[in-house]
Amino acid sequence: MNRTSPAAPASRADGLWIYAILAPVLLNLVGLVVYGGYYALTYSTPGSATRLPLGYITLISTALILGIEWVLTLTILARLRREGLSLGALNAPAGAPGRFRLQPALGVFLAWNGIFAVYLALAGILYGNLGQSYSGLPLALRLVLLLVQPISAGFTEELIWRGYVLTRLEARGYSARAVIGLSALSFAAIHGIYLPDKLLATFILGVIAAWYYQRERNLVPLIAIHTFVDLWSVALLLATPA
Repeated sequence: MNRTSPAAPASRADGLWIYAILAPVLLNLVGLVVYGGYYALTYSTPGSATRLPLGYITLISTALILGIEWVLTLTILARLRREGLSLGALNAPAGAPGRFRLQPALGVFLAWNGIFAVYLALAGILYGNLGQSYSGLPLALRLVLLLVQPISAGFTEELIWRGYVLTRLEARGYSARAVIGLSALSFAAIHGIYLPDKLLATFILGVIAAWYYQRERNLVPLIAIHTFVDLWSVALLLATPA
């Protein structure tokens, strides 16, 4: 049985394009500029990689991406406030975020963890040691990443791509399948359109999450699952010797 949330205004002034289209473009540009600039520098100036380890580039890229996602999140919260909608209503319209059906949430939990574990295993085979992206990063900064990145991404990305993009697509009259597909495609695109394997994996994850939110209308389990998957995957990469 579907659970409904407060209706979002079907307005072309909802800024949907900012979150569904512009956000993926900006987040991909960050990766391209930061990593492209780094590899161009190391190619043109031998020895620069020793002075500036790759781990710091990963840290800079992550900080910029999280910063952009928080700006987007804050603008969404401001839009909701102007429309008289609360964050609590978006997270759990029934007013009880801790009350959700266990079976669907458990299904999403198992699917997300299984799919991402398979993706990391295959990516390790294709690209070698994935932990090298964090090479040269001191333990203190690794711990900061481990504490901040999963929690931040779990909250902001679920709020943006499920709580906002999905509901605004619905308000514009798109079919259920189109809503799931388009929101999942936008979500996948933020993880790097230049990485086809990751694009496919995150698209599948986005489809599963969108399907769940359409049926259950509760972001809390999705935020928790997203955070958990990011937590163990980031911990695994950070702990992998370069």
